[in-house]
Order: sequence, then structure tokens, then C-alpha cells
Amino acid sequence: MKTMKSIVMTALIIIAATSIAFAENATIKTNATSHKTSKTIIEKACTDLDGVSKAKFDMKTRSITVKYNAKATNINKIKKAITEVGFMADCMPANQKAAKLLPKECQAPSCSHTKTSSCCPPKAKTKSCCPSKAKTK
Repeated sequence: MKTMKSIVMTALIIIAATSIAFAENATIKTNATSHKTSKTIIEKACTDLDGVSKAKFDMKTRSITVKYNAKATNINKIKKAITEVGFMADCMPANQKAAKLLPKECQAPSCSHTKTSSCCPPKAKTKSCCPSKAKTK
């Protein structure tokens, strides 16, 4: 009986260590509005993906930080999920059909990717407001 407990405990430790080893965090800039409905939609789009364990949308910066298992998914799949619900994800454009179906309070103004565009950061240093890739921690 002690041997069986030891085997089970060893297996659990190995599984836990393996899942921690493949855990990654990424922050993705979006054009989601600073509204609680947008927060709910974008977080759900991410957490519905296999491999995403946590998603937190920051309404102030309009970016989402996701924790995911790199063995189960990748940053491009996460960005694709965000675009499919109607929001841009870094440089990936939003699915326009989905964007038009968002509740009115969630519909972001169109982005022309210029410094003056309302979906771009106010202090963008280049004409393109899109970061080249998500920040991975």
C-alpha cells in the first residue's frame, strides 16, 4: 500500500512539474473597449481555448494577459481567438463580421493604424501602432 502511495505521489509531482515547465505568459494589445462586457467577451474567448489557464483583461491599457501551456496552444491561436470575437490582437485585424455583431458598447472605432487613431496608444512613436509581437514573459 505504501508503494502504491509513493508511485501516485511521484506521478502527481512529475505531472505538476511538467505543466509548470510549459506555462507561459503573454500580453496582447487589443482594441477592445474599456467596458465590462468587452472584458467578459475577450477573457472568455481566451479561456475557452485548450491550454489557456488564465486570461485577465486590463481595461486601462486595453490589453489582455494570458497564461497558457505552450504544449497545448500557442500565441497565434490565442490571437486568432480574440480576432474571431471581433477585436484586433496586436497586428492581427478583427473579424469584421464578428466586430459588427458585438454589443454597441463593445464596438471599437475602426483602426487605421496611425498615431492619431483612437485604437492606438496615444504615445505611439511610429505610424504603425501595432507591436511586432506579444510580450512573452
